[in-house]
Amino acid sequence: MSDKWPIVKRQHYVPEMYLRNFADHREYIWAFNKETRSVFNTPIKNVAQERYFYDDADGPQYVEQYFSSLENDIAPILRRIISTFYLSDVHRLVNKTILTVADKTNLAWFIATQFLRTSDMRAWVTDFHEKLITAYAKTQLPSGTLRNLRIKLKKDSYQYSHAMFMFDEKLVTKLTEILFEQIWTVVTRSDDGVFYTSDTPVICFNHVDGTLQVGGLGKPGIEVIYPLNSRLVLVIRERSYLQRFSAFDNRYALIEGESADTYNEWQALMARRLVFCGMDQFEQAKEVVANAPKKKVEFDESRLNKQARDWFKSSGGKDR
Repeated sequence: MSDKWPIVKRQHYVPEMYLRNFADHREYIWAFNKETRSVFNTPIKNVAQERYFYDDADGPQYVEQYFSSLENDIAPILRRIISTFYLSDVHRLVNKTILTVADKTNLAWFIATQFLRTSDMRAWVTDFHEKLITAYAKTQLPSGTLRNLRIKLKKDSYQYSHAMFMFDEKLVTKLTEILFEQIWTVVTRSDDGVFYTSDTPVICFNHVDGTLQVGGLGKPGIEVIYPLNSRLVLVIRERSYLQRFSAFDNRYALIEGESADTYNEWQALMARRLVFCGMDQFEQAKEVVANAPKKKVEFDESRLNKQARDWFKSSGGKDR
């Protein structure tokens, strides 16, 4: 990577190369803001990004460079999946193989990193670390002392904490291996409806307990969705619990409108702030947001206390 890499101010946690698949020829995309309930049309450079989200301006932007290089490698794979769909007879699509082993491996790595790199994941990581450190601090105090203590991380530590998580090679490799082994299907709607994506595009649903989850990759019954454009969604299903879908592995498939609307509901529920579409069709998103409670991730405090004690012991300390 070159030291002369241009300084990037607007750093996307959902890539522009991905958002282009939902944009028009001007690179404008339709967006629905969950907080203000407003709909607007805007350039993709303005959304799913924050100023210096990964790297500051006063040093080498290694994270931004890494993601840019990765996205350049993945863009042709996504284009092939999409173009094959549009250039093929719909009745023959079911017999077409979607991905080579190499492309599937690379795309699995990309989806794993996309899962980890969002603003929503940063908030989750920060919240988790604050709770973990707080739980550890409480193990060092007499029982009941400072019961309402909550340690907060400094804002300038968010980048570092998130980067340590995103670039945990063992974690990313494990997620990639889990994704690779599952049932991959690219689905399209049987009606004229559209698919949404969002500022948190990789969604996990657990069919065992019927819940949307922040994580859970590898658990029995997990279904992962990753929209490719307003007509296509990549669906990755856990192989043991959802083995009835094995016939559609590495294939295209049609799904009914009700199932497609379910995927849109998941995007609207799990989006941090913005839901995206290739056109102004957000009636379902508006209804979902109006009727759904705010997303909340619960933490098991007893589990956090155990993790804190285990970490402290492993670092050579003595538990109290």
